[in-house]
Amino acid sequence: MKYQLEITTLLVPVNVHQLFEKCEWPELNSFDKEMVEDYFSDLVNGIQTDEALDDWKLTIVLYIGTYLGANHISIRKHGITDTATKEKVLTIGIPLPCSKTVRWGVKKKERFTGKIPDENYRRNNRLLPVNFAKYDTMGTYIEDNIRIALLNLFEVGFTLKGYKVKKR
Repeated sequence: MKYQLEITTLLVPVNVHQLFEKCEWPELNSFDKEMVEDYFSDLVNGIQTDEALDDWKLTIVLYIGTYLGANHISIRKHGITDTATKEKVLTIGIPLPCSKTVRWGVKKKERFTGKIPDENYRRNNRLLPVNFAKYDTMGTYIEDNIRIALLNLFEVGFTLKGYKVKKR
């Protein structure tokens, strides 16, 4: 199986016209992406999968910034599976706090994220609580919670084509 990690954001500018302009999100530059990619590579290198999955590609999409007020990491339980292209996509959402919650948080007046999810969201995602106050900077918070989320994803594991993909 081939593994790929993508890092993006769900943050949206408050002024909709800015969607069509180049938006820069300092949150995406506040952490060491190389360290995260190295951690991901080390984590997936130790995973043994059935040879039936050798042609498959797993993409993990990390969303930095989820809905406003979120206080938990969300790991999608099932994701999207495309049997024609032999790809599976799983998503992880890392919430960002408001600056009212912690000094290094996102300014609510500058950005917002999606609407508060409904009960289906809670059923379809594994939710891991976060403690924003434990961190001094956005960068250390994001790095630590990405590691927590990725480790949890592969320790719990998931099923693909009837085979369990899990760190042993």
